[in-house]
Amino acid sequence: MMLADKVASTTIANAQRMTGDLMHTCVVIFNDLVFPAPSKLSLQQTTPTYTMSESEKMRIALSRHFVDSGEKERLMSILRARLVESGWNDNLYAFCRDTVRSRNLANITMDDLVKEAAEHGRGSVNENIKKELLTHIKKYLDAALE
Repeated sequence: MMLADKVASTTIANAQRMTGDLMHTCVVIFNDLVFPAPSKLSLQQTTPTYTMSESEKMRIALSRHFVDSGEKERLMSILRARLVESGWNDNLYAFCRDTVRSRNLANITMDDLVKEAAEHGRGSVNENIKKELLTHIKKYLDAALE
């Protein structure tokens, strides 16, 4: 295996791990839309304390239930399968390999490569996959909030 291929393999593993957070990012974005973050800290006398609003308590409870129920892992499995089916892994691997070859190994750091691969990986996820996952998340939230 050539050095460029080894670097690309390592980078794709790092980028997949980072893109694995796509599901978490979808949940965070959806939660931010449904439950906006509080705008202020409340003060009791002179000691700053943070009062958790009902929407924050619900967000935390939903996030915990999302993980504890196994729904997060189930959706991560769906995401992984859809990415493989769409050829996303191969595309990202080729992107890493081409980037290392075009910029020469001496002119690129692992951090730079991971950053570029993560940006490319996030941008190259098929819109249908994103919509499917969002639909699953909405169904889960509807069921959890009943």
